Amino acid sequence: MTETQPFELELSPRPGTPVLRRVVRGRVLRPDRSEVAAPFVVLTHGYLAFMDWAFLPALAEALVARGLAVVTFNMSGGGIGPELDEFTDPAGFAHNTYEQELEDLAAVAGAAAEGHLGPLDANRAGIWGHSRGAAMCVLHAARLRAAGHEPYRALCTWASVASVGRYDLERLEEWHREGFLWVTLADGRRMRLERDLLDEFSPRPASLDVEAAAAALDLPVLLVHGARDRSVKPEEARELLEVYPAGRAELVVIDGVGHNFGARHPLTESRPPLAQALAVTAEHFARYL
Repeated sequence: MTETQPFELELSPRPGTPVLRRVVRGRVLRPDRSEVAAPFVVLTHGYLAFMDWAFLPALAEALVARGLAVVTFNMSGGGIGPELDEFTDPAGFAHNTYEQELEDLAAVAGAAAEGHLGPLDANRAGIWGHSRGAAMCVLHAARLRAAGHEPYRALCTWASVASVGRYDLERLEEWHREGFLWVTLADGRRMRLERDLLDEFSPRPASLDVEAAAAALDLPVLLVHGARDRSVKPEEARELLEVYPAGRAELVVIDGVGHNFGARHPLTESRPPLAQALAVTAEHFARYL
């Protein structure tokens, strides 16, 4: 049986935005042995997703089944409100940035390592991310290493992007011209992105260089990618594989699936390709944690 513990972390809103309250909401899932400080994995969702999106609960269950605890959360600027699975925070979404997501991730990982989220073994931690969330994991881990901290024993990325600011020229021109960008959600609703994110990545700062961050890491890395991914092509995964230090990274390409590994939200069944992705990921963390 899995033990579940919700948590909230209150962070300071970024100056100059109309966002009055910035909250990271999440939960910790543990194997049913709460008195033991379990090894754990931090799960980082991607763009327009959340901690209960599609395959994320299935991944959490797969990790818990291997004796690992899971720390999963919603980004404070992902647009998700206190309902945890509804886009009810347009202001937060509009002013979200990569640096804010990195702050969110650092706050969650720090709270876990410092014992604020219950009995977790800070010496046996791993980190996982999907798509944009994967890039945030790479940047986050590299920043910690540059500061002299190496809290993670293993990293796994699904469909990782190799760069930030992945918008086509037409969308970028519209964003510059209008001062905001409309983003269409899966249900057809639209939410605005203000200039905050655009102004952050337009100079292409070295602090957001995903490939440089990957090259600076020294831990076991598993890259999982769909062979039919149109959003982030498999060739990009192969390029990332070459960036990581020699012998430290492995790429698993899952046949027949795209960016979301055949999963839709809500997930009603786990087909063989997704099951394969879950299995290799759980094995990776069980091996190194």
